Amino acid sequence: MPFAELYEPPANVVIEVASLLRGERASHSSPEGMDIELVDDVLSSVAAAEIMPRFGQLSTTDVVTKTSAFDIVSTADWAAEKAITEAIRQEYPRATVIREEAAAEDPGIVGGLGEADIAFVLDPLDGTKNFVAGLPLFAVMAAVVERGRIAAGVIHDPIPRTSVIATEGGGAWICRGGQDILMCCESNLEPRCRACPRKATPPRCS
Repeated sequence: MPFAELYEPPANVVIEVASLLRGERASHSSPEGMDIELVDDVLSSVAAAEIMPRFGQLSTTDVVTKTSAFDIVSTADWAAEKAITEAIRQEYPRATVIREEAAAEDPGIVGGLGEADIAFVLDPLDGTKNFVAGLPLFAVMAAVVERGRIAAGVIHDPIPRTSVIATEGGGAWICRGGQDILMCCESNLEPRCRACPRKATPPRCS
């Protein structure tokens, strides 16, 4: 049995994430109406359910090498990747989802990225070596690509439960524990940052 098939996310994890996404939350939409904070909700929820419980708990059988001893994958990578994919596809059933670990086994799945109306590119656990070694230096990442254009991205750090979120034309901001705490915009190449309470519309550069 392939290593990718050793883990299937429990149904309750997918259900809980989907329920969270349908609950009340502020919306920071991409230029095409995609809610980037939905993606952040998915990443942070799956990180809490699938990644953090495995931190410092992996056995040797939970880790395998890919191309070399320096290129490894763990059950946490696959668990997070599958749970994130399931949750995103419930909300965006027609979207293309490019998953790092799946793409490593089948590079052909990236072929339609440039033509897809909307695609999600996932790195379910960036810093697997640190994670396996017990070092708290890892993250969960996702990019949103619309017809070949990068429209938004999220980097979530599960340790402080903090995310950095950015949208094309909407600036970038830091979200911690469900609250936006800082936004940054570029104006005449001068970065400007200020406190940014969560709003119903994307923060915009002025």
